[in-house]
Amino acid sequence: MSRTTLTLLAVCILFTCTLGVGFLIETFLPSEETWRYYLLRYQLTYSLYAVNSSSNFIIYVAINKNFRDTYLDIIMPRRKLRNSSKPPLVRTTTNAN
Repeated sequence: MSRTTLTLLAVCILFTCTLGVGFLIETFLPSEETWRYYLLRYQLTYSLYAVNSSSNFIIYVAINKNFRDTYLDIIMPRRKLRNSSKPPLVRTTTNAN
């Protein structure tokens, strides 16, 4: 199984679990009998949706090495210079006015 397949499978499983539980909560929890049930129902479902939305990035960074390396190169540009065999470019001439 390739890493891409594993990444997409993990995202789909998380999506199914969080939205499935959210759907069950919205379906079977009493909707507007009391204010407490209303708050509980919507806080739980919106929390599940937030977990689903924010977890995709974590899954991609944890499982996909290419995504992780690209992300780290973007946020830490000097990391790429340390790992390469080429010396960094150095300015050898100056503009004298």
